[in-house]
Amino acid sequence: MNIAIIAPYVTLPGENGSNRFYLLCECFSKLDNVILLTSSFSHYYKKQRKAKRSNARFSVNLIFEPGYKNNVSISFKVEFNFYEY
Repeated sequence: MNIAIIAPYVTLPGENGSNRFYLLCECFSKLDNVILLTSSFSHYYKKQRKAKRSNARFSVNLIFEPGYKNNVSISFKVEFNFYEY
């Protein structure tokens, strides 16, 4: 059986913090084949991740996400102002 875990906000090894999705992948990989699908954009560092080999017993697939520089964007401000009126 193959298991796919889809999680957009994963902390990978070498990044600050820990993440339950990565731990779940480690646990499930003892039983079956596991693929972790996550964002190529690190929300913590606000930049793109580089694909690198892992010593994990499961595969990590990075799906491109364009990202952002700030937590608040112009589109959010425009929508917010629109709904006030």
